[in-house]
Amino acid sequence: MGHQSTFSLSAALLTAAGFFLTKLLAFLILSVKLARKEVGSLLSDAPDNVRKKDCPALSAVFLILGVVCLVFAYRRGLSGNAWATVTTLRDTVVLGLLGTILLFRGIRVLIGIIARKAPGGKLSVFTFRQIEDTVIFKSGTLAICSILILVASSCLAAGIGTFASYDMYDTKRIDYTFTNFFNGSEDDLKARLSDLGVSENFSYLEELRLSHPYIVGEKDNDSAFEAGEFAKLQDELDPEFEKHNQRGSIDGFPFMIRLSDYNALLKAMGVEPLDLKEDELGLYRSSSFTYSEDLDNLVLSKRPHVTLLGKEYVMTGKMQSAPIVTDSFITLSGALIVPDQDFDYFAEGKEEVYLNGLLDRAKYSRSTMVKTYTDINAVLDKTDLDYESYLQNMGRQLFYLVAASYVTIYLALIFLVVANTILGVQFLMGQKRASGRYKTLVKLGADHKAMNKSSKRQINWYFGLPIAVACASTFFAAKSLFFGILSSRTKMNMDKMLPVVAIVAVVFCLVECVYMLIVKRSSSRFLETLMTPEREE
Repeated sequence: MGHQSTFSLSAALLTAAGFFLTKLLAFLILSVKLARKEVGSLLSDAPDNVRKKDCPALSAVFLILGVVCLVFAYRRGLSGNAWATVTTLRDTVVLGLLGTILLFRGIRVLIGIIARKAPGGKLSVFTFRQIEDTVIFKSGTLAICSILILVASSCLAAGIGTFASYDMYDTKRIDYTFTNFFNGSEDDLKARLSDLGVSENFSYLEELRLSHPYIVGEKDNDSAFEAGEFAKLQDELDPEFEKHNQRGSIDGFPFMIRLSDYNALLKAMGVEPLDLKEDELGLYRSSSFTYSEDLDNLVLSKRPHVTLLGKEYVMTGKMQSAPIVTDSFITLSGALIVPDQDFDYFAEGKEEVYLNGLLDRAKYSRSTMVKTYTDINAVLDKTDLDYESYLQNMGRQLFYLVAASYVTIYLALIFLVVANTILGVQFLMGQKRASGRYKTLVKLGADHKAMNKSSKRQINWYFGLPIAVACASTFFAAKSLFFGILSSRTKMNMDKMLPVVAIVAVVFCLVECVYMLIVKRSSSRFLETLMTPEREE
């Protein structure tokens, strides 16, 4: 594929500035609590958290409520309903946040039981006391960090999954659409393309006609198409269909597509044509609206009766979504595929006519396709022809792809740095405040190996708990993100993205393990400084 590499210094500087500003903001937030303290308390090595008596029954209630909230949030995210309206999105996010916080608040009892029973070596009592201070009694901090890690892993999975699943060369595509004639006023466009030497590049170059069943604005016509039985079946099979897909309605004055024109296009794409009888209609939706395909096909299988300008029909067949033009010329949320005779009668010669062209796949391969587009566009740009090519569509799709991938991966790195910064700084500061306890252990004869082992166990709990919860939620959050940020075309490849999510989660855990090793080394070096007993005067 032909391309040109560029580097923008301003973009790189702005990216770096955004990264450092975000990190600075995280440090400022961490500093607010410290700024409110007295200098004397900051110089003291005593732990500053007040130990509160925990109620096991209350913790169990919090744990159950947290799990229930997360289940509801996961269910709504996986179904795609979370993005239906701003209200449902807000409720889903609130349920997820509240569920995570309650889960960490309620899991204290389980952590306490596990920490007590797990072998701790020589310093088992001391280790459990530290786990209480750093994990059990700081569940709020861990919940926030877990949410940040979840956002980071979800964004990373969404960004990489989007990029990995994209295929620039659709097998079902229209390479060119010409629209310099409209509403029955037709020029001999094929002859012009032949004179330009362009038509020989196409294996298919034919017209496709669209029309409304009546002229919009005509009096005494409140609706040209009545589909009460169709809508009733939708409501019975999925009561929330219209609520979530308001633009998918076909009532009123839908577009009509001429059956023979559409079937000729399907044959050129290597797709089985649609078979309709005189009293039958087909349903068409652009790929942007195919989220209801299963429901539509189920409704069509029941052959609902409809009325078009007073004539009764039966809707049947499979819901059609093959492209009828190149990308952005026209997008139909719902249209009717009508037999030729009825189409010509209802259109009254006032149809919209598009000339579609498919390049000869036998002549051009993927490696030469872009050059072919470029050469043809260079010829067409010198004329007054109104056209759109798949190259323009591909450029837009590629731009959206790169933008979405870059933004999500960039956000993932920022949230990951912020979360790890909070975890690392909070743990090391807590260890510094507890240095008096470690000094007491040294005086009692504890060696560096035993204290280091205790510290590593504390770090495993402190980092492992939020990471484990975040990784368990990554699958649900990433799939919900796919529903919200991806185009309908990319959503068709969602199944290909899910394995990428699993791989990203594993890689993410490995990265976190590396960061835990770094914190463990810092902790070990700090403990070494405490091994020399202080001289008492």
